[in-house]
Amino acid sequence: MGLPAVYTVPSGVRWMIQTILPGWANSTQIEVGEAPTTYEPYNLFIDSLYYPEPAAPTEVAANKFVKVGDVCTITMGKARYKLVKQNNWGRALNTWRLYQGDIVDDAGAVVHNLWVDSDGEGAIKEVGAADFIGGFHGDETYSSVDILINGKPIIVANDLDTTFETLDIFVTSKLYHCGTVVEAFDRVKHLSFANHVYTCSNKFTTLSPFTVDTAALALFNCYKQYQGVDKIFKFTDNYKRTLETVPQGTSVDGGIYNSAKLDTGTIYGDGFIITIKYLDEKLPEYGGIWTDFGTQNRIKLYLHTIAAQKTLSVNDIITSMFSVTIE
Repeated sequence: MGLPAVYTVPSGVRWMIQTILPGWANSTQIEVGEAPTTYEPYNLFIDSLYYPEPAAPTEVAANKFVKVGDVCTITMGKARYKLVKQNNWGRALNTWRLYQGDIVDDAGAVVHNLWVDSDGEGAIKEVGAADFIGGFHGDETYSSVDILINGKPIIVANDLDTTFETLDIFVTSKLYHCGTVVEAFDRVKHLSFANHVYTCSNKFTTLSPFTVDTAALALFNCYKQYQGVDKIFKFTDNYKRTLETVPQGTSVDGGIYNSAKLDTGTIYGDGFIITIKYLDEKLPEYGGIWTDFGTQNRIKLYLHTIAAQKTLSVNDIITSMFSVTIE
């Protein structure tokens, strides 16, 4: 009691805890070294001891939803999307669809355009048809749209500017055989946004016999350049498991490689990484393929729900679900 004591601190120790009884608070002294010195009056700061500063909390920008008329702008981190009610009678198209995707900086300025007026939700091609149907390709008319922010429905007719943790959008529609007024499918599309991820889910119920050539119901498009500057450089996937180079300066369109095992792909860009995953059960006809659209300066990953011919009868159902993460 009251006698100096020497304690050896093991090598490599970065900090220590000294417990002092209240009655000894004014007569306890901690020193560095092996020889005790004369007691000095109590003070709060002891030279050469480390006092850690608490880390400042990192502010995370809130997800943003802005609706003006028939355009909804959705911002999550580095990604910004536009959901648009699109009427294009030349394509027999009238539906709400994910129309555009961009990479933005902290100030909200676009640093790369991923796609604009391309399909990012799913389309189906019938054997012998001139084109796909659904979304960008047309032959689709919606009957209802519901938007929920943090689980609560909003009035779709009203404009809105708010933040969100979760955003869910449901669109029901009919698809028609290409270039006709004959009903082909009832469609229910569910888009969800949360935690830097958007997920697209589709359910197609067959209304008349339909022989599928390709059901491209999980897909992602990305332009290679923005304002003449290369923005994406490499890609990989769960099939080859190697780092591949994005074709640049090509002038032809065609598949890079494909596999029934390919269900997850990653694109590496200038300041961003995009990961696309197929989430639904795979049919025997499933197939994934990387495609280079050199004439349009873009690369696209297709995770085909149906990559080979399949005949559907009335009331047959096909589904798909995939996610896109941008960080």
